[in-house]
Amino acid sequence: MAAYQVGEPVQGGTRQRQPSGVANPGLRSEDFRWLDSPAGTLLFERGNGLLCAINLTDQPMPPPEATSPLIASAPLTKDGLLPPDSTALLYRD
Repeated sequence: MAAYQVGEPVQGGTRQRQPSGVANPGLRSEDFRWLDSPAGTLLFERGNGLLCAINLTDQPMPPPEATSPLIASAPLTKDGLLPPDSTALLYRD
């Protein structure tokens, strides 16, 4: 798989973003497991401690203990909770 830079011309257009599997080795891992999570939420882990928390509820969700956020689709609340209808990539501390 070729790695492209953002904005680099490619056949048929311009690359808008780099494939995420290239950006983080944890995303290329074949390790995958679902984790227990409250109703209305999804939580899974990929290799090397990379977690994805998805909150499909209308209430804030506490992220798993001992994790640090890498990126989120919305800012965490002032209490560090994942807001409703949002997703975060986290890393185990």
